[in-house]
Amino acid sequence: MFHLVNSADLARSIDSEKRSNIYNLTRDFGYFKYTLNEIKNLREYILSDYNDWSYCSSSSIVTENVIPVWIFDPSPHIEKFNFYDEVGIFLKHGNNLVNMIAQNKTYSNVDARFFGLNSFGYTFEFTHGAMSGLVDCEVNRVKETDTKITALIFVGLGLLAIFTGILIGYSILMARSNDNFWNFVNQSSQISFFYLRESCLERLSEVHGVNYSKDNNIENHYPKIKRYYRKIHSKLYIKYIWRISIFLAIASCYYFTLKFSLYDQCETYLINRPKLLLNLLARRVLLSRMSVFARDIGTSSYLRWIPNSYGLASSKLEFSTSSEEFKLSNHELRSKDFLKLLSDDLKTGWFETIRTDDYYLHLGTYVAANIIYMEAKYISVTPANIGTVIAYSNYIGNETALQETFGVNYDIVDQDSKDTIKSELYKLIYMTVIFSSALILLYIFFYHPFIYSEKCWLSKLKLLMSIIKNSDDLISEKL
Repeated sequence: MFHLVNSADLARSIDSEKRSNIYNLTRDFGYFKYTLNEIKNLREYILSDYNDWSYCSSSSIVTENVIPVWIFDPSPHIEKFNFYDEVGIFLKHGNNLVNMIAQNKTYSNVDARFFGLNSFGYTFEFTHGAMSGLVDCEVNRVKETDTKITALIFVGLGLLAIFTGILIGYSILMARSNDNFWNFVNQSSQISFFYLRESCLERLSEVHGVNYSKDNNIENHYPKIKRYYRKIHSKLYIKYIWRISIFLAIASCYYFTLKFSLYDQCETYLINRPKLLLNLLARRVLLSRMSVFARDIGTSSYLRWIPNSYGLASSKLEFSTSSEEFKLSNHELRSKDFLKLLSDDLKTGWFETIRTDDYYLHLGTYVAANIIYMEAKYISVTPANIGTVIAYSNYIGNETALQETFGVNYDIVDQDSKDTIKSELYKLIYMTVIFSSALILLYIFFYHPFIYSEKCWLSKLKLLMSIIKNSDDLISEKL
């Protein structure tokens, strides 16, 4: 979008130069051809990458004829095109203008007028609105993803809580069963003592002829058994619960750290990145618009230098609006959310100093942008004279340098923000690996030995139960 607006600025500057013979008024003619080549690349990019953002409703401008465009053949009228065809028409008029000037053909300002009318007004507003819609679509997509991730995390925590509750309940039941078993063993051993005593006395009497007085009635001894018998109430379940609690604490810590620390930060970056890039693009577009409207305002004052000139009727209003938006856009770059996406070197170049021989950019692009805002204001309000023309020529040179710096900054910010988001994603991966490794080590050195010991204990318990069962069978046979 910037190159479309910038091409209009260049085309109108070339038009003014051609009709006024003021050859030092604009940038190098080659820059206009460079811009046309960038527009050509944009046209190819539109089709090649369309599928990447076709899910957004605003992307319909690429395939549907909804963009109003002024056409001058055979007479001025408005037609609607899709974005791809609109860019093609820009290229057509741009090449016409280049060929006309390069081959010294009879000059006509129809092509320059095409750029002037279609890079602003309804066409610009419609395209800018679609781009803002794409940014909003991307932001909403990130938020929808965050909602899904939040829901999945809480579902995971909920399932973890349910299974933990089941395990704790099972641990308590198992502890009670263990208590019942040992109570049974305790009681059975005391009762079985009298059966064993009876057998011993009987053998003494029958085999060895030794008689002892005995009271073998178990009911007579049962009060003694009850008096010395105490029910076992162990707290075996505690050793299970605190081990389960350790796993629950680690898993919960992982989920909450994932969501409320790392992912929320990553989400903030994903939301602010397209906004930051749109802001940088808007600065470049607004800078070109300021240049066009500042010249139009001046054009209306020194018609004797630029004959047959044309200007937009609302140039003063448009300039005022664009300059204020430019100033606001420049200040928005100081937002903390935006600064987090930038490298330290880039922040230094924006707000402190740039190593350059150009004094205009020496104090950083933020200060340079404010200076050019004031220069544009001066040109727009100062009555035309030769000093105004010189001031405008200087302004164009400064704007060219700033636009080039903005272009370099845009590419750097694009890469810096990607690297920042990648670093956050790597943190997510590292954290997942660390927590997973911690759980594996915890199982190997903590849970597995415990499970193994419990398994051995159950084997011994099973053996004890078989002995008790065999003893009961023998006693039953004796009885």
